[in-house]
Amino acid sequence: MGGGGNGLIVDDLFKDWQEAQSETVKDARWDWLTKTAFNRLEPEAWILIVCTRWAEDDHVGRIMQAMNARGAERWDILNEPIEDEAGNPLWEARWDRAEIANIKARPGATPYYINLVYYGRTELPEGNKIKREWFEYLPALPEGVREQVRAYDLALTIKETNKDNPDYTAELGAAKHNERVYLYAPRLYRAEIPKIVENMMGYKMQYPHVRIGTGKALHEKATVQMLQRAGFPVSPYAERGDLLDRLGAFISWASAGRITLVGTPDQWQPFMSQWLAVPNGAHDDAGAVAAGITQM
Repeated sequence: MGGGGNGLIVDDLFKDWQEAQSETVKDARWDWLTKTAFNRLEPEAWILIVCTRWAEDDHVGRIMQAMNARGAERWDILNEPIEDEAGNPLWEARWDRAEIANIKARPGATPYYINLVYYGRTELPEGNKIKREWFEYLPALPEGVREQVRAYDLALTIKETNKDNPDYTAELGAAKHNERVYLYAPRLYRAEIPKIVENMMGYKMQYPHVRIGTGKALHEKATVQMLQRAGFPVSPYAERGDLLDRLGAFISWASAGRITLVGTPDQWQPFMSQWLAVPNGAHDDAGAVAAGITQM
């Protein structure tokens, strides 16, 4: 009997753009990867996937979407775009500013294609399931309106997970007024559980009228118990189905123009970046906490 492998390198499952647009080919490659290749690995084996992103729902996109499920296997994602967020070329010996401009100006080089192939970004500029145009901004809450609830989606740190790119802890406040929902004071950060508990206690002490809620993962349940023992009431909110299922109400409200973001676009950019990438982003923290708001 043959033994399994201790490691697997998968290099470019698709040879070109056309092949990666075929649903039949994508399904066949996915079946080979998950039902044949993965099954030939020994326990604790490592897997390295190297590829150009050719499609939103390619094998990498499907792995990233599967990561949105609670308790799913976690992967480290390393993305190497052609330039950084400030527009500085990262591989100037091959692609300098002039060449990058030429690439973007080529016939057929749609924003979707450029984002995928040269930046490794699955989100369209306007967004996938959640659209940028749905949201308006206000500099402050309307007069007489104050934050009513604050949802937390807690994440473990690099130290606690041994992951190079762990999820973020996300927190988000909300107030409802005149059939509109105002989202307030978004935060994405990495911290160990004791620091998160300290942050939550401090927020509740400063704003005692705000109702606090979290998800129901094991570490979140432990955090709730710690807070409740210390005399700080926290209510776990429902988390049924995958991320898209849980985001149904949020997407419905936002698409109807019922959600206003309090603050500037720059302040909301970390959240917006994750929202626009749903369901295939590397991180789902902003989406999970937005879904949590609708459950409170």
